[in-house]
Parts: sequence; structure tokens; C-alpha cells
Amino acid sequence: MARENIVLIMSDQHHKHMLSAAGHPIVKTPAMDKLASRGLSFSNAHCNFPLCGPSRAAFMTGRHPHENGVLTNDAEIPCDMPTFAHSFHVAGYETVLSGRMHFVGLDQRHGFEKRLIGDCPESAFIAAGWQLKQVLGDLTDTPGMSLTGLKKSGPGNSGYLDYDKAVTKATLNYLEERQQSNSDQPFLLVAGYVMPHCPFVCEPDDFYQYYDQVPLRDSSEESLGEQHPFYQQLRKQFGSSPMPDAEIFRRVETAYYGMVNHMDRQVSAIMDAIDNSNYADNTTIIYTSDHGEQLGEHGMWWKSTFMEGSIGVPLIVSTPDKKRAGETSKSNVSLMDIGPTLLDLADIAPTPGATAESFKCILDADESQWHDEVFAENCFPGFFSSPQRMYRKGPWKYSYFHEMPAQLFNIDDDPHEKNDLANDPVQAERIKTMQARVLENWDPVAEAEAIKLRNEELQLIGQSQKLAMPPEPDPLWFESPLENYIDEIPS
Repeated sequence: MARENIVLIMSDQHHKHMLSAAGHPIVKTPAMDKLASRGLSFSNAHCNFPLCGPSRAAFMTGRHPHENGVLTNDAEIPCDMPTFAHSFHVAGYETVLSGRMHFVGLDQRHGFEKRLIGDCPESAFIAAGWQLKQVLGDLTDTPGMSLTGLKKSGPGNSGYLDYDKAVTKATLNYLEERQQSNSDQPFLLVAGYVMPHCPFVCEPDDFYQYYDQVPLRDSSEESLGEQHPFYQQLRKQFGSSPMPDAEIFRRVETAYYGMVNHMDRQVSAIMDAIDNSNYADNTTIIYTSDHGEQLGEHGMWWKSTFMEGSIGVPLIVSTPDKKRAGETSKSNVSLMDIGPTLLDLADIAPTPGATAESFKCILDADESQWHDEVFAENCFPGFFSSPQRMYRKGPWKYSYFHEMPAQLFNIDDDPHEKNDLANDPVQAERIKTMQARVLENWDPVAEAEAIKLRNEELQLIGQSQKLAMPPEPDPLWFESPLENYIDEIPS
């Protein structure tokens, strides 16, 4: 029997609740809904670091961030550290990457035999600084955590939208070539996208589909209640304190929903190509994202927190046998578990050094065999360098902040994380147990020193690269200039 193919679609910054299959009352995602009807959805999937580069490094290596050393966007996976793509390649699969994976350094493949399109922007020498101007033009100053990024939002176009369309085109071309070749070699195809990552700009039709449906939110500081000191600090540093006015909030939210529309169309195109191919009945399809987007929850946008909007990700797995089609699992899983699971499904040995585990037992409806726990880490040199670690077990989420108070939430009882139980004496024993798990094989003092040293190293490397920038190892994907603009909204 022919070995099964695998197509994995990874978006960037997709809030886990913002698809109609997850019950969102406004957003419509017909393609993701169709995939969910054919596969198993995970309501408690997490990233292992709420930042693009470190999250994807954990996903690729199956190792925790403190194990693979990738703790910032400008750090690279060691070229001698294997990924699940290496394991598939050696097992006889054609391994293909189309689009974004945030690889840094000269190795822009990490086990992928083919790379159809490079990153956005090119990330090999990111220590020298993001080359965003060539992609985003006048929207370069719109990081989603800043007030500027919130104000410059609405209907229009961005280079990120153009990039995603190029990724889909390259992906469809590859699938068509496979169809015509009649090759019996199995393939692993990963399609990496930027949407729905800020800037908060979407195509006009997508924007106006939702604009009248999005209510004006309470944007007062009082609505936030008492906040953890870290989130107070983060909001001030990111520039979202005080809260933007309600109309800006509404415009950003509307644009984000439109960006999700755009991402859903890319999923639709890939699913249609597979459905109309000769490998339709022999292909596993996965949809997920590298982290979430807080979209104003707790007065924050962007990511880099352990709140559900940031740390949670959508995850749908559809296998050829359609096991558990249309069902939802509440088990806690993470991105770093996906690689081991796919290898397990393909009867390939685990990647050496990977510490993540396969959740195939969940796909087989034997959830009692799963450990039901997830760890995540967080730091952001330049904004905050104090290490943080999260531990999720069942409905309980414990967040450890080095030199700051911890947090404890029961997500089943308190999905919006309004009731911090860290000071509840009833939870004292639970907190003691969960803190012990957090500190097991993870030393926050040593991590703080490692983060400080690594930041100094990368600053020096970046200064050197600026003096003599080497050529990118992968070709550019776009033709400059790209269209970046925002239309005025009619009054």
C-alpha cells in the first residue's frame, strides 16, 4: 500500500477561537470548517513560545525552547540539530517547504529537500535587523502591539497579502506537478503563511463583509480591572496603554476578521487541489498557526503572553481514514507534538533528541493514554528579559514569572482568565505541585543569564552583518515594489 502524503498548512498569529468551526459568532471560515468536518479539532492546542521564531523552532525540532536554544526571532536552529523534516526525508519522503518558517542563518532548509519560496522578509541574517521596508513599504511601522499599528488599520492591501498569494500559487504548482508526474514517492509538504499577522490591513471586500457586524467595545481602562504587573509593563512598553478609542478597536477587529477570510481562501485552494488529485484519499491534512493574536483581550494586541488568545492555536488534523471526523478533543497538546505524531502516523522512528511525544493515541480515540500536559516559555530581549514558563495540566494553567507573582487559572471555569487563583489558599497544594513541574529541568536564574549572553552575542553578529551583508541563500519571492495602502472608511 502506498505511504500516505502529508500536507501541513501553518498560518501566523491566528486566534484559536476565530474560525466559525470553533463557534465564533461573526467570522466565517468555510474551508477550515470543511476540514474540521473531516478531521479532529483540538480546543486546547498551544504553542510552546508565543513568538514566531521560537515557536516554529520548537515545532520543527520537537524540543522545548530552552533545549533548542531559540529564544528570540533572530536566533537560529543549530544546523546540526535534526528536525522532523530530516526524519521524513531519510525515510524516503520528498520534503517540501513553501513559504514562511522563520528559519534564521545560512541553513534555510533544515531537512526540506525543496523550498519553493523563501521567507517574508528574508530572515537568514535577521540579527542585522528586519528588512521589512521592502515588503511593507509605508506600513513598515505597524507592529500590531503598538498604537501606531492599531491606528494604521483598515481596508487596503499589504505586502503580506501578496506574499500569501505567492505561497499558494507555488504550492498549487507543486501539487499539479506531482499530479502529472504520477510519482509514487510520498511527500511532506508544509505551506507557511503570514496571515493573519499584523499589519491589520485586509482586502476591502473582506473588511466590509464584517464592519457593520462588529460592535463598539468598551475601551476604557476601567474595563480591564486589576492587571498582573507584567501585563501592565508590557502594555506600556508596547504602547497600547492607555487603550485606543472604541472606533480604532472596531477597525482593527474588523480588519483581523478579514485577514482570517484571506487565510481561509488559501486553505480552500489547497484543499480543492488535493480533492481533485489522484492522492485525495491518501493525504493527511493539518491546519494550525504558530501562535495566537490577543486582539484587545486584557487590553493587549499581538502575542508574547501566556493568555489564551496568545498561547492558544487552532489545530485540525484530518487523516485519510477520517477517524474522529467532526469531533473535538479537549486534551492539551502543543505544536512540538505535531512532528512526532506525523512520524508515528507514517511508521517512522522518532527524531533523535526530540523530547516531544506523539498524540496518535488521541487520533485513535484513546485519550486516556495521553499525559494531557503542555509547557511553554516566554522572554523578549529588548522588552523583557526575565524568563517565564507556563504549565498546563487538564483545565489548570499555572504561569511562572521570574521575580514577579505567579498566576493560576482554571480555563474550564474561567475561559476569559478574569479570576486569578494564585493567592487562593484552597489552591496552595496545587500551586506547589505545578510550580515544581515548571522548575523541573528549568532554572530561571540560569535562563536569565543565558538570555542576556545570547542577546549580547546576537547584537555583535548583527553589527557585523550590517558592515558586510552576505547575499541571501534563498532567492527573493517578490517583484518590488509591492502595494501597501489603507483606504479611508466612508462615513
